[in-house]
Amino acid sequence: MPDKIYRASAIGRTGGGGYGYGLHLAYQGLENVQFIVVADEDDVGREKASVETSARRAYADYHQMLAAEDLDIVSVCPRWLDQRLEMVLACVDAGCHVHCEKPFAISLADGDAMVNAAERAGLKIAVGHFQGVYMPGMQLLKRLVDEGRIGQIQAIYSHGKQDHRGGGEDMMDLGTHLFNLMLYFAGDVAWMFAHVTHEGRDITPEDAHEGTEPLGLLAGDCINSYYAFKSGVSGFFDSRKDQVGVNRRYGMEIVGSK
Repeated sequence: MPDKIYRASAIGRTGGGGYGYGLHLAYQGLENVQFIVVADEDDVGREKASVETSARRAYADYHQMLAAEDLDIVSVCPRWLDQRLEMVLACVDAGCHVHCEKPFAISLADGDAMVNAAERAGLKIAVGHFQGVYMPGMQLLKRLVDEGRIGQIQAIYSHGKQDHRGGGEDMMDLGTHLFNLMLYFAGDVAWMFAHVTHEGRDITPEDAHEGTEPLGLLAGDCINSYYAFKSGVSGFFDSRKDQVGVNRRYGMEIVGSK
């Protein structure tokens, strides 16, 4: 038996970001986690999530849930960011570790506020874009690269999904996965440069706009960026709106000396 059993829960928001990419289901099959309770202001969504997770209890108000339940971990599931800061800080105030959907924050200030609050409380925040590196296939790939199967890494080329969100929103929403994987394989970045355009011209402050989801201000329908890693690896990311073969573009290539 595990030394400690963690009590987990999830905050969802049906109609306002939902349960993200199934963050409320992340604890299934874990012997050291008991999923206790779910919160969702929407009656239908709350009932559905309760059935999916076999939650013992359900609340319409997540504040009431945090006050009434003895919890260790809370999944902050909604993809929308307009309530992310409030939800995460409420969980931290209740003494809970947080597993939240990506992107992490609607602004740098909000991100700093959440990180600082967790550090002061001695708690951890895990963000959904980190999980890719723990996938078995990615672990195998890392081991093969470390063993020198392609020689020394020289460059990493990464590409956004490049659908109707191509450019700023593509980078904010899906680029986080790619940037995390690039850091995993190449280490920290020393410096970077990016060229961001809208309809073929350099962006200006007037081009800032809200995305299709409340992600904060975005700009650009085309991004080409270069990253100089401290390890000597060159990294690249590109995203252009409405490209052909959208679902086949997303991902990255690692180029080795062999």
